[in-house]
Amino acid sequence: MTHRNGKMNTKWKIILLVMLVIMSISSVFLYFYIRDSRESMRLLVGKDVSRVQEIIKTLEEENQRHYQNRIEGLVDYVTFPSREGMIRAFAQHDREHLVKLAIPFGKRFKQENHNFSSFGWITTDNTVCTRVLAPDRYGDDISNIRPDIVMANRTEKPVFGYMTAPTGLEYRLVQPVTYAGEHVGVVQLGLSDSMLLDAIHEKMGIAVAMLIPTEKFSAITRSQLPSYSLDQFTVQSHQLDFFKKFGDKIDWQNKDQRLSSDGQEYMLARAIDLNNFKNEPEGFIFVALDITPQLQNMNRSIVFIILMSATLLVLAFFIIYPSYGSLVQKVVTLNESLESSNQTLEVRVQKRTKELIESEKRFKQVLDESPLGILITDRENLSIHYANPAISSQLGYTQTELENMSIEALHRSFDLPKIIQKFNL
Repeated sequence: MTHRNGKMNTKWKIILLVMLVIMSISSVFLYFYIRDSRESMRLLVGKDVSRVQEIIKTLEEENQRHYQNRIEGLVDYVTFPSREGMIRAFAQHDREHLVKLAIPFGKRFKQENHNFSSFGWITTDNTVCTRVLAPDRYGDDISNIRPDIVMANRTEKPVFGYMTAPTGLEYRLVQPVTYAGEHVGVVQLGLSDSMLLDAIHEKMGIAVAMLIPTEKFSAITRSQLPSYSLDQFTVQSHQLDFFKKFGDKIDWQNKDQRLSSDGQEYMLARAIDLNNFKNEPEGFIFVALDITPQLQNMNRSIVFIILMSATLLVLAFFIIYPSYGSLVQKVVTLNESLESSNQTLEVRVQKRTKELIESEKRFKQVLDESPLGILITDRENLSIHYANPAISSQLGYTQTELENMSIEALHRSFDLPKIIQKFNL
């Protein structure tokens, strides 16, 4: 009974061992597959983020190049004499005349680009002489809310970058204005805060949001973008409902974050920082990338791998369990056959060894009893391996002494050629 239980225990140990090996291999394969799939997904998200960054940078470069040329030409009354009256009106703080001459330029800018949002002339003391697109608003000191204009007035150099203003986080270009050799203030152009969001959504069809720190957003009072406020940030987006449905699940401090809603999976990623003229972030662009198809493919593959592993386990069990007895019998038979072969080989080896020993004894006996002097030497170093009694007595050395000598040493002790000739050796 104990022997039978021992066999049963061995049987189950083998079955469990095989199944454990299959499970281990499957687990390792599954681990590497999941790791590679996540890496592929990360690269895919990175590719989409890079595309968003390329859209933003291209738009920024085009706008900066275009409007920098336009704003420089706007105040260049030397090259364009027809603009001298507008610049003189600004230098003389003649607001009404300035508005009359500047309005046609404002309308033209607006027609060219619907994102064109602001056009203002600011004096050297940072006071608004006029807002061309809103001429009834003027005379306010903007030193506290427009450090870019303060910088341009102080350095008399162009300044550009994103800035928070009452109308929103806009891309602003500020150009110093000179008349009759004197700095008389600055003119600034602004592009709407929805410019980037619209371009990204239009080209990629994804939800996109602008994130602005709360302390900076407090200066924004007339933005047309829908928004909602959090403790530290304010979110602006045309797809605001999409972001609001996640509520507190979103941690806007993270560079990227996975989100789930209604069976869909998204990767919320910070695409780019919107920097001001000091290269400091004024806001951030976030995009929500749909990763549902990639996750579904990965999950289907995981299920397939698990099912295949389970199938292999079942097959292994039903192959090993009923055939265990015959397998054990075959192993026993093979062991017995191997043992018998080993025994036969051992007998043969012993017999052959005995024959060799007897043959060696007979050969040595023949050499020892030979009346002829016999030396056996090594061709390489001329050492003597064997000297029979006859040669020992002929040379006057014992066998042991000869076997510890070389032919060269023997040659120095005797006139060996004569000895060989004498004894016919």
